[in-house]
Amino acid sequence: MIDERPFLTRLRGVFVPALLGAVLAVLVGLSVRQYLVLRGQIDEAVRQQLEGQLQDRVSAWEDGLVQELAGFLDAAGQDPAAAWAMELELRARESWVDSLYLWRPRREARWRGRVVTEPADFLYPLPPPDELDGPDGAYNRNACLPPMGLEGADPVGAAAGLVAGCALQPRSVRLLAATRASTLLSEAGDAAGSLAVLDAAIDPLTTLRTGIQQGIDPYRLFMHRHQRAEVIDRMGRGDEALELLLGSGLEACDLAAPEYAKVRGWIDFAVRKPLRAAGKTDDVRRLSAAIARAERRYRAYEEIGQRILPQPPLQASREPRFIFDQYSPTPYVVFYGPARGGEIGVGVEVDQALLLADLLNSLKRYRNSVVVTDSRGEWVAGARNGGPVAVEIPFMRTLTHLRVGLRESAVIERSEALQGQWQVPLAIVSTLALIGVLAIVALVRADREQNRLIQRQRDFTARVTHELKTPLAGIKVMAENIESGAFVDDEARAEMARSIGREADRLHRRVEEVLAVAKAKTVPAAVPFDLEGAVLEAIDVWGPRLERAGVKLSADLDITESVTGDGAAVRDAIGCLLDNALKYHDEAKAEPSVWVTLRQVDRRAVIDVSDNGIGVPPDMRSAIFQRFVRVEGPNRGKSGGHGLGLAQVAEIVAEHAGTVTCGEGVDGGVRFVIELPTVPAPAR
Repeated sequence: MIDERPFLTRLRGVFVPALLGAVLAVLVGLSVRQYLVLRGQIDEAVRQQLEGQLQDRVSAWEDGLVQELAGFLDAAGQDPAAAWAMELELRARESWVDSLYLWRPRREARWRGRVVTEPADFLYPLPPPDELDGPDGAYNRNACLPPMGLEGADPVGAAAGLVAGCALQPRSVRLLAATRASTLLSEAGDAAGSLAVLDAAIDPLTTLRTGIQQGIDPYRLFMHRHQRAEVIDRMGRGDEALELLLGSGLEACDLAAPEYAKVRGWIDFAVRKPLRAAGKTDDVRRLSAAIARAERRYRAYEEIGQRILPQPPLQASREPRFIFDQYSPTPYVVFYGPARGGEIGVGVEVDQALLLADLLNSLKRYRNSVVVTDSRGEWVAGARNGGPVAVEIPFMRTLTHLRVGLRESAVIERSEALQGQWQVPLAIVSTLALIGVLAIVALVRADREQNRLIQRQRDFTARVTHELKTPLAGIKVMAENIESGAFVDDEARAEMARSIGREADRLHRRVEEVLAVAKAKTVPAAVPFDLEGAVLEAIDVWGPRLERAGVKLSADLDITESVTGDGAAVRDAIGCLLDNALKYHDEAKAEPSVWVTLRQVDRRAVIDVSDNGIGVPPDMRSAIFQRFVRVEGPNRGKSGGHGLGLAQVAEIVAEHAGTVTCGEGVDGGVRFVIELPTVPAPAR
């Protein structure tokens, strides 16, 4: 497209906006630069201030925590025999206290002139008594317990013999005998007798902790309760059985580490899997959390035994310290040190998650931005949102494997309060400059759009002039031939007259198209009309024309609700689409076709006109509804038209509050879809 405006006009239309744009761009750049410099200075000052405040608060929290834990060590070391009671008291005092550990450090003594080393050992928690040595211990080989499978052919008699024969044996042996007798009775179909044998061996309300205090192996009592749950389940009391299993699992997870070690391999198989199979999601989640705590407690117990007990004797002057398991999803944290002049070693295991919750509670001022991360920068506790971590400090005395920080939101909040006095004037200057830039951009775009419209109108004028001159020239030539007497034959003169009439009709159509552009596209009298009738009228007019051109027309029309507007205008719009299909059909195809459908979709009537012609390029499917826009290219110029027909379709549809879209048709053709709102039929 060539811009034919005078050179000075074009220069002024480009140079002046460019100059103004450059000036405004420089002004905006200077304003933004000044703002960013100022903001950067304020942000840096805020970061330093927040870092100092955070350091002070975390240090104060650490000092208080270490002082409190040191008091726990001293109190627990005074009486190792009361360690269990002390552990319960500490748990009640602080929610983040988990377990207590006491041990006698390694000592060296002289005996008969030689230095003898007495190994370190735990004072609390202690493993169960030696008699309770697990499922494969000596009591399994007791004479009252025949090998499995050799009880005899009479299960009822064998069960009674097991119970009677082991009546004078230790409690754990009696429990094993009762469990085996219960199994025999269950296999014989006597569920009630099986349950009675189990309940006679021990009170069903006996907890694992109570059983250990009575000298019962925790494994044997756990398996006894598991057997009881299976029997209850066979009796049709499934919910009661699951409750018993859940209680056993939670009690096992609450045991001290060496006691938990007796049953840790069975909790998942005997408790969690049945709960999961029964769909007890909440119970499984609760038990899994308890198992995680128990496993953490067990790892801490092992760590103390393997890492701390073999160390040289604790010095009374040594400062207590922390040990961590920083690589586990549920890490243990143990604070340990000497007590009672170094004679006793004491460790307090804390729940890291609850301890961090206590820290975050002490930092309420930053509750929406404070975050705790590990050495890899992964989130551990605190705010998950608020931007990247802007300020970060390490724990100096306690959780040295973690870091505490503040997210960017804290810096932004504090910075905005400090830079408010600068933001308003800078924002005003920047906004005005931005408005100026946008105005210049709009001016340039308007100038380009005006030039494009002018050029489009010139093309239209040239095209219309050519198409009007052609029939006029033909009419003039044929009239002059008739006037000169070139045709003496009446038939020849009649044919020439018919040709003049055809050219006049062609000229009339072109004039009507041009005049239609100037008409206001309004609905003079909006009344409900039958849309199916309007479509049929358009088909009646254009069907024969399509048929003469070798284009097959197919119609599938449903009855729809009425449309309010001008039925003749809608008929003309559909006729324009059919005319478009006729002009641009593909003569190379074996069967050029057009399909017209009418459907009711919710409260809208949908008219679909598709063809398999030469189609419309995707990048032109929106522009073709504008005036004077035509798709140029091979096989298109001969079809005629001025880019007005589809513009009239869009205007008619818009006046009826509808929409028209252009899309992919059949086999490369084009598809036009008109949607018009309908009005329901009045109730009778």
